[in-house]
Amino acid sequence: MKLKNLNRAIAVATVTLLVTACGGSSDSGGNTDGTADGTADGTADGTADGTTDGTADGTTDGTTDGGMETGVSTNTIDRMGRPGVSTALIEMRSDRTTYNQNGDPATWAAAFGGLIQARLDTIDGLDGISGNALLNSSAALGAILVDDRLQIDTRIAACDDYLALEIGVAGECGGRTLRRDVIDDTLRHLVSQNMPVSDLSDEDSPGISDTWPFLGAPN
Repeated sequence: MKLKNLNRAIAVATVTLLVTACGGSSDSGGNTDGTADGTADGTADGTADGTTDGTADGTTDGTTDGGMETGVSTNTIDRMGRPGVSTALIEMRSDRTTYNQNGDPATWAAAFGGLIQARLDTIDGLDGISGNALLNSSAALGAILVDDRLQIDTRIAACDDYLALEIGVAGECGGRTLRRDVIDDTLRHLVSQNMPVSDLSDEDSPGISDTWPFLGAPN
């Protein structure tokens, strides 16, 4: 009973940190879905079919269609990285925005590593014990998480362990599956390897199908 109450207390405390970090908004999926390199997707042709032409340099094309202006910005807003990481580990919204819009991974550690490390140290101690997060080192975990990109080895068929490539789990492809509750995985990695930590939501993508295109029933 004491363990159950402790788990619930940690879950509530963690969710409170997440809500505080994102200014009261919900971040179930972590990041806005863009193209593979994290940039916004502009259509290729903005002439005959009246669609908007997204230019390569991230500028806005204010073309018109029947007298109506249709301007779409192709600047990077967010990237498809690890769900919940920037929300949980970068406290200030302005810093998160800068981080999410930064398209040069080579600069992430120097620019945002300190911010992520400070927050990670706080979350690691939510169970009253410091240093029992993934890898038994918040510094080592911070160095992995600051590189906010999903990594996957397509030569490997088994994909049942989140962050497998990053921490060297043999025989696992890495990345994330649709059924994987990666928010719970992330909370456990951040707080403690020795006890379950949950956001109390059982599935990250409920109702999905196991066959292409993996869509759930309409609701």
